[in-house]
Amino acid sequence: MSLKKQNNKKQKDKTLSFSNFLKIILESWRLKTSFERVVPLLELKEQKKNLSKIKWYENNLIEVLASCDLKLVTFDGEPYSSGIPATPVNIEDFGSEDDLYVKHTIEPTIIDENGSIVHSGSIIVEKA
Repeated sequence: MSLKKQNNKKQKDKTLSFSNFLKIILESWRLKTSFERVVPLLELKEQKKNLSKIKWYENNLIEVLASCDLKLVTFDGEPYSSGIPATPVNIEDFGSEDDLYVKHTIEPTIIDENGSIVHSGSIIVEKA
């Protein structure tokens, strides 16, 4: 195999590895948020214990991302503008003059240390 083909293969492998890394991060964030919705259904003692576990996991996730110069960004409760780096899945339900806010982050946006978008998330918007 030529040197150029080897380099192309290595670059493709790195891109695929990074893409898989992002998939794992996003899926683990979804799992965390799903678990957070279930915790209130538990008894109070179990709620406290599981909320501590969630917080521990979230801190570790943030630490791992920071070590890769990445950050998860959610927009819950923020006023919506077209400049938010996330796709509103229900924007067609509203007019251009509607005053909107982000009701829920479906998938977070991932940015790098320079603020560049690595992955654009998705959100649900609602009238303010």
